[in-house]
Amino acid sequence: MEEQPVLIVGAGIAGLCCAIHLHKAGRKVRIFEASDGIGGRVRTDKVDGFLLDRGFQVFLTEYSEARRMLRYRGLQLKAFYPGALVRWCSDFHLMADPFRKPHHLPWTLRSKLSSIGDGLQLMRWRSQLSSMSLHEIFSKPEIQTREYLEKAGFSKKFIDAFLRPFFAGVFLDPKLETSSRMLEFTYKTFASGRVTLPAQGMQAVPDQLARDLPKGTIELENPVQKIEGQSVTLESGEVVEGSAVVIASSAAEAYRLMGRTSPPEFQSTYCLYFEANEVPHTEHPILMLNGDGVGPINHLVVNSRVSRSYAPDGKDLVSVSVLQRYENQQELEKAVRDQLLDWFGKTTENWRLIRCYDLPQALPQQRPPALQFPEKTVKVNDQLFICGDHREHSSLQGAMRSGRRAATALLSDL
Repeated sequence: MEEQPVLIVGAGIAGLCCAIHLHKAGRKVRIFEASDGIGGRVRTDKVDGFLLDRGFQVFLTEYSEARRMLRYRGLQLKAFYPGALVRWCSDFHLMADPFRKPHHLPWTLRSKLSSIGDGLQLMRWRSQLSSMSLHEIFSKPEIQTREYLEKAGFSKKFIDAFLRPFFAGVFLDPKLETSSRMLEFTYKTFASGRVTLPAQGMQAVPDQLARDLPKGTIELENPVQKIEGQSVTLESGEVVEGSAVVIASSAAEAYRLMGRTSPPEFQSTYCLYFEANEVPHTEHPILMLNGDGVGPINHLVVNSRVSRSYAPDGKDLVSVSVLQRYENQQELEKAVRDQLLDWFGKTTENWRLIRCYDLPQALPQQRPPALQFPEKTVKVNDQLFICGDHREHSSLQGAMRSGRRAATALLSDL
């Protein structure tokens, strides 16, 4: 009798990684994806020759699961400058990583955003985390990020002007309520590897994963309405039988399919993309942070300075990330343009808004108590499994690792 396939609901990062591990173990797999493409939240749209990631995202080379699952050379990774330009007191100030750009340290010290004590504390923090395993980090007592940074001994100016907008952008959490465990994991990962963009956009990540699966494994625009035992009912009414089912959809959809009424809370963001002919202060492929904390912009990046392929020749692509909510897009765009005018002058009046992404479920919230070892279970029952970054932590690493854990648990049972 022919073996029934494992049925996976969702072709995001977790679902693709789960499918690859099952396929390598000799199991047949079918993936049902409700949308018109793979990747879940890791998607890239091509508009007028520009590459628009669905929300500003970066690829961290130090993710252990990414090194396990991906071929970096094929992604053609382009690195950011290790540091940031901070908008503070009506000017931009360079904050360089002293370990990677020691010759830029004088500019950092002249910025007056940090003291020698802040620099020494940052070095101690980096050294301490480099010797800790992830298990140790995620086993520590947890508090909110803001409280952690204050207790660590950083000055209020350094926290408000640099650490606040930086980690608010990473966690999409302007109040810095995210677990300190996630803070330590994130800083360790940033400090140990490179921050990059794939040359062809973040979509290159799921596209490469999908190439490791047999042709026909993924069925697009085929949403699942119901799960019963080892079968799924598609929107078309077709019932598909399998040897087991893995829910790898978004957290909200996963809870619906399991019949649960209290899905996780999410962090939201807007990402506005502008076509620009000129962008001041961008000789480096660098992150720009709002250190004043005034206005809608949390951070800004000229994506095409990181990877030239993000924009057509002679053009630049600017991404602006906003963490607060607005009544409508017109109000949002006006507030952003007013701040761009203040930052860069009249050159921004000719910037064309290409697209605005409203992402109300951009990341699962990670307030304490939130993150722990052992991680949230990936086994619902003997026939049903679940994976996604909401089972671990909100990152590409979390999504990939949860996919592997779900495949391991399922193979053990089968």
